[in-house]
Amino acid sequence: MKRWLKRSSLLLLFLSIVGLSACTDINKVLNVEVESKQNESTTEFQKEQKLKANFVRHIDGDTSVFRLEGKEIKVRYLLIDTPETVKPNTPIQPYGKEASNRTKEILTTASKIELEFDKGDEKDDYNRYLAYVYADGEMVQDILAREGFARVAYVYEPSITYLKQLEISQKQAKDSKLNIWSVDGYVTDKGFEN
Repeated sequence: MKRWLKRSSLLLLFLSIVGLSACTDINKVLNVEVESKQNESTTEFQKEQKLKANFVRHIDGDTSVFRLEGKEIKVRYLLIDTPETVKPNTPIQPYGKEASNRTKEILTTASKIELEFDKGDEKDDYNRYLAYVYADGEMVQDILAREGFARVAYVYEPSITYLKQLEISQKQAKDSKLNIWSVDGYVTDKGFEN
């Protein structure tokens, strides 16, 4: 009887240890699944869809602040670059004020503002949201490129949905020597030469 009790106790101890380790493994698996699902949902706003926003304030030609879904966000316009007007330690560049004023005019006179996030990163290295901006249904980036206030730049896949459209608008402005394109050598692959 003593021997049977000892064996039963050992068997019970063994089963308890195995059961606990199995539970620990299951918890590990469950935690990994929960963590991976949390990591998958890092995007804050719906992508590839126009979202109604409110214009809050203007910063420069390619950055503005909007209210989206109750949150105030700073947005850097995807796929374009305008001459600098507010960058620290950088003088105001030619056509910077004009580009900035044109962006402000478009946004302050629009009755409807929308933002569209592309497939790629939602934010840049400066924690600004990256989006296409629409004023009364027309993409602001396209207006600025077509009027010669912006160059196509910062092209990173997969956020290139409207790249071809913007390149066509840029070519029209360049061929017509509008604004930034009116000064030979001013626009480069790296930005703007003073």
